[in-house]
Amino acid sequence: SSGNWTSNFDANTVNTGFYHRGVSVIEADGLTDLGSDYSMYWTGTPYEYFHKYKPILDTNGLFVNWSQEPWKPELTAVTKPPLVDSFNVPGLYHLKEIGNPAKKMSFKVESGSFDTTQIFDYSTSSFIIGPIIKTGFNEDNIPVLIDNKMFLLSYWDNEWKDIIGEFVTNFPRSDYPLQKVDLNTDGYFELVWAKQNTLVLVDWSLDTPIFHQISFPDSITTTPLPVNNTLIVTTKDCIYTVKNFAIQNFISLQGSKCIAGYDDKIIVLGTDFLAALTLDNLDMFSEFTLPEPCGNIEPLIYTNPDKTIEMIFVMANSGNLYRIYQNRLELIFANHSKEKPGQLACSSLGDISPVLFFGIGNKQYALKADGTKLTHFPVIAPKAISPCETPFALKNGSAEILFYPLAENGYLAIDKMGRIVPEMCLSVNKDKKNDYLYYQPEQQILNWYYPDSTGKLFIHSKKNIDTNPILFAGYRNGASGCATFAFRDESISSTEKIAYIYPNPVRKPYYKLNLQNYFGETKLHLYDISGTLVKKMIIPESNNNPRDFELNTLGLSSGVYIMVLENNGSTKHLKFAVEK
Repeated sequence: SSGNWTSNFDANTVNTGFYHRGVSVIEADGLTDLGSDYSMYWTGTPYEYFHKYKPILDTNGLFVNWSQEPWKPELTAVTKPPLVDSFNVPGLYHLKEIGNPAKKMSFKVESGSFDTTQIFDYSTSSFIIGPIIKTGFNEDNIPVLIDNKMFLLSYWDNEWKDIIGEFVTNFPRSDYPLQKVDLNTDGYFELVWAKQNTLVLVDWSLDTPIFHQISFPDSITTTPLPVNNTLIVTTKDCIYTVKNFAIQNFISLQGSKCIAGYDDKIIVLGTDFLAALTLDNLDMFSEFTLPEPCGNIEPLIYTNPDKTIEMIFVMANSGNLYRIYQNRLELIFANHSKEKPGQLACSSLGDISPVLFFGIGNKQYALKADGTKLTHFPVIAPKAISPCETPFALKNGSAEILFYPLAENGYLAIDKMGRIVPEMCLSVNKDKKNDYLYYQPEQQILNWYYPDSTGKLFIHSKKNIDTNPILFAGYRNGASGCATFAFRDESISSTEKIAYIYPNPVRKPYYKLNLQNYFGETKLHLYDISGTLVKKMIIPESNNNPRDFELNTLGLSSGVYIMVLENNGSTKHLKFAVEK
């Protein structure tokens, strides 16, 4: 403190005896330094170079030969250190069978959890691919479009190959993702793409493709939607149905942003409305006014197998999530950040289904159907979500894995415990991935294929999967935007009504009310400490149990409040504090 430096070296002593050490220095390879005759030799660490065998060294520590003891012949997402990218995201590719150090070292590149990978080089990054279609000459075919040329990669003799060459299309590149539909119900899919006001349908029932073209008065505004051998097409002013390669019906409806469908129904999402139409004659049987701008995120439809439960989920551009159930529109999740939301997906996860999952910024969410957050979520990702790509879900053995798309990257794999599964993460080196999942039931093969940014098409395949592992197939669930799962929730043995408020005290503009065994509607009355009623409302019933219900502190000042809950003849009082 006086500014004069004083050495305390002479006043300190250290016992360096091997068995009575006052200080123990451990080197990175695990050998003690002080008092160890062998500390001069390097024995390797988990972070040592990767090679096939452990070396044999002489007494001077010099290399003699390679032993037969395996060392570190692979570098993967789960090795130490793991193989990750510059954002610390595990990758799809693994280095296996790494040879011993030499002027030329050998190694094998494997595609992670997949068995095989085929790569087709088209030498242009402008090509697009579509969903696998059935044609008159082969069961499974991947369409590839390059400028005015079309190719089909067919699954033939246990591999993907181009067996028919190119076809000239004379039609410009599609403005939207390619779709498939069987308009004439002959069992063969027509490939669908749209450019400005033109719809192109390619019939593959014969040896050569037949092109059908339909023109509309205005530009097509959404990706055409296949529903039950019918194609739904929207323009800025109208909704059309197409069947048997011709316009079947249309109605005037302005401002459509997204569409989805299930059974004999269509939903049309606009900036400030959602309309439900019949498929046959486009009669509007329901309409909702939305409280805030929507249309950036595709709507999602959920049904249980016997169609006794039908729900529509709409995420606003802000990231707030709304549910339409039993003809009632309700906010079930509020985004309190300024981050942009990603697309919405649906799956089962453990004991709970449906589970809604999506990302906002670098947070990966999973919710019950009523908006209750699953335990262990949200998960903080090493990188932000891609706002334009849709998540997907796969069954991996007995476990469900959720795949969240990352910006300018691949997919982050997360299990029901909220753990990132490094060996299941997938790599794609661009934001707009244009990727597809497809399961071949006869061959029991799962395929994941996509074009990269260098003009190559990658097809990854995993064999010996006896049941379809695809729980949610990405964009519109690979079809019309509907997902079907049995409705179930975690089992609760107790029948006692439990309710609590968290966090308590409340310091933010919002807080949560957790309810267990509260069935049907619940009446809520809120009183200040003097007994004055400051809020009353009805909490709508939910199929989920337990559940969370979000409330806000609007109109509340700092102080203590009493909440009274009435449900099926039972009354409960909760006390909490607000600090502003």
